[in-house]
Amino acid sequence: MPANTDDLFFPVDAGKLLRELPGRYIFLKPDAPYFTILMATRAYMEATFTAHKKVSGEHLFELFPATPENQEVVKNSLLNAIEIKKPSHIEQMRYDILNPVTNEFESHYWTAITTPVLDESGEVKMLIHAVENITEKIKLETAEREARQALIFQKKRLYDTFMQAPVAIGIFSGKDFVVELANPFLCELYGRTEEQLLNKPIFGVLIEARGQGFEELVESVAATGKPYVGIEAPVNLKRNGVVQTVYANFVYEPWKDDDGNIIGIIAIAVDVTEQVKTRKRIEESEGRLHLAIESSNIGTWQWDLTKEIFSFSLRHVQIFGFDGKLDHFNFERLLKRVYPEDQPLVRKALEEVFHKPSLRMQCRVQSLFGEYRWIQIMGKLQPSENADDKKLVGTIIDITDQKLLEKQREDFVSVVSHELKTPITSLKIYCQLLERQLVENGDEESASLFSKMNRQIIKLTSLIEDLLDVTKLENGKLPIRKSEVKISELINEAVEEVQRTSADHKIITDVAVADIIINADKERIAQVFINLLSNAIKYSPPQTSIFLKVKTTGKEIIFSVKDEGVGIPTDKQKNIFQRFYRVSSEHTKTYPGLGLGLYISSEIITRHNGKMWFESEEGKGSIFYFSLPMV
Repeated sequence: MPANTDDLFFPVDAGKLLRELPGRYIFLKPDAPYFTILMATRAYMEATFTAHKKVSGEHLFELFPATPENQEVVKNSLLNAIEIKKPSHIEQMRYDILNPVTNEFESHYWTAITTPVLDESGEVKMLIHAVENITEKIKLETAEREARQALIFQKKRLYDTFMQAPVAIGIFSGKDFVVELANPFLCELYGRTEEQLLNKPIFGVLIEARGQGFEELVESVAATGKPYVGIEAPVNLKRNGVVQTVYANFVYEPWKDDDGNIIGIIAIAVDVTEQVKTRKRIEESEGRLHLAIESSNIGTWQWDLTKEIFSFSLRHVQIFGFDGKLDHFNFERLLKRVYPEDQPLVRKALEEVFHKPSLRMQCRVQSLFGEYRWIQIMGKLQPSENADDKKLVGTIIDITDQKLLEKQREDFVSVVSHELKTPITSLKIYCQLLERQLVENGDEESASLFSKMNRQIIKLTSLIEDLLDVTKLENGKLPIRKSEVKISELINEAVEEVQRTSADHKIITDVAVADIIINADKERIAQVFINLLSNAIKYSPPQTSIFLKVKTTGKEIIFSVKDEGVGIPTDKQKNIFQRFYRVSSEHTKTYPGLGLGLYISSEIITRHNGKMWFESEEGKGSIFYFSLPMV
């Protein structure tokens, strides 16, 4: 590179003077593409971190390297000045400068003007490249722009939040409370569209809401700056062309500018109309229920199992034989009024409440006049979000008169059954003797009539036996005499007895565990089999099959009887094991029976520590199951 010095262009004194100019200037040769540096002012060298260097004679872009794009901008401006021989401007450019301390490039922004210096012949002799560092200005403008964009974004996000919020939100400005914002829930609450509300005074749109006190509320909030909260406030609003009473929880909040001046109102509301109406319906229902309970002499009670707190109605306390204030009673005091033999039963039932969802029991308590009366206690656990929070709510009623009637009925049934049993047994013997004599005499036609009569006597005997069994069950006197019983023998005898009375149905057995022995009352379990098989035949069309199956699960043996009959309607199934219950429908009206067989069978199985259940679909038949524990 040829030696270049200031002296070639500038006298020594002039060169020193130019270096001290306050501006950022660099003097260049027009020898593109080198643009050799002739001289630079001190301010320029400080701005470009070259104050410690000797820059004269260096090529511009070698001394100040940059990205090709940035170099190209400067180079084009220099070439343009040479070509047009007039100043060439760069309004804004980025040209990074290497910081010798950190040895890293720093981002800098500049404005520049290149002025050509012409010789006597009009040719470009020198270029004066003047720059101004506008980095701080650019950073400030960038920060302001980003801040404006962030503010715009925040406002949009806030607007979107308001518009998507699951509550009604409105912003009303000025003394007329002009609607600046109304989200969809507010529009729905007011029964207006967004177009009908925006940029209009709110009470100019909601004409029907005038005179209900809301104008005074918003004016007070705007004047005092104190928010107002309304709970379940009724307001008449027009919806779908009809004025309706709407209930809302709402807040009126003062809307302030940056200086703290109140410029309007922010309204937030939740439509609670349905909740209020539902609560009122519940309150009305509870009122009717309370009146009904008082009229029916039913006592009510509540037991907080977690906190062990008891509360009773006045009628409840009166049934227990007290006549005083409610706050003097507790559980132990009430329990002392229970008949001594019933107290263990009551305690056990209450202990089981912790593991069962309901309570149902009967016991005797001493009345105010000293005699013992029967009561029925019923309760149910209240559902709670907290699993540890358990409350039992229930009723108590005096059932002494009902018990007396039941006792009278049971006594009557027992007496009548016993009185009928003897003559019917004699009648059965006479029928059998006459049938046998007629057969011997060859009168088959008359013999068949006595045979049919005998079958009807057997049915009548079965009904009487059922009545007797029910009486014994209710008195706790139904005997269960267990012994070892072979399953195959038990089933074969029961099937043979039932099959003999029905030629129109075929009983098919599947007894894969025939050799298993169970500990049971053979006669009572046979009674259960006969009842289930007879029911299956009774409720099945002729020429269909009855299926009896047996299987084991390791701990118990399960029996099932399946038919192809009429089935049981779904709404009737919950009562099927109740005594005297008979399914009443178009399919069952003509079938005889007292509705005791399943009740008795279920009780027999229960007393064998087993259980009974069924599956049924109307029109497709039923399957009755019962299980017994293995020996």
